[in-house]
Amino acid sequence: MAAAAFPGGLLAGRWGDRAVMVAGLALALAGYGLMSRWSADTPYGPMVAHLALAGAGLGLVIAPAADAVIRGAADERRGAVSALVIALRLVGMTIGVAVLTLWGVQRQDALRRAGAADPLAATDPARFLMEVAARVIGETFLFGVVALALALLVALAMRSPRSTP
Repeated sequence: MAAAAFPGGLLAGRWGDRAVMVAGLALALAGYGLMSRWSADTPYGPMVAHLALAGAGLGLVIAPAADAVIRGAADERRGAVSALVIALRLVGMTIGVAVLTLWGVQRQDALRRAGAADPLAATDPARFLMEVAARVIGETFLFGVVALALALLVALAMRSPRSTP
C-alpha cells in the first residue's frame, strides 16, 4: 500500500484523480474479492498476491482522494482540511478494525458452536477451527468488497478535473 501511494500521486497528476481512483479501487476490489474466497488450504503464494493486489489498489487511491478533498477547500482552509483528511482516515481505520474484529469474534463463536456436532470437530479439532477461521476471514473480506464497490461508485460519479502538478 505504501509503495503504491507515491506512484498514485504521480499518476493522478498525469491522468487526473478520478481515473487513478477508479483504477485503484477496481484493483483493490479484485484483491478483496479473491481474498474472500480463501480457504484453510489456500497456499501462501496466492495469499501474498491477493494482498499485494488489494494493497496496491488502495495505495493508488490515497493521494488522489486526499488531493481531491484538499483541492475542494478554500485556500485559507487547506491546512485544516489536510489534517482532517489524515485524522479521519486514521479514525476510520480504527473504527473499521474494531467493528470487524467484534463481528468476527462473535461470528467465529457462533460457527464454532453450530459446528460442535460436526464429525470434523471431534476427529480433527484443529482442522475444524481452521475451517471456521477461514470462513470468518472470507466473510470479513466480503464486507470490504461491498465498501469498495460503494467507493468505486462514488469515484465514478466524481467530476474529472485534472490535478495540477
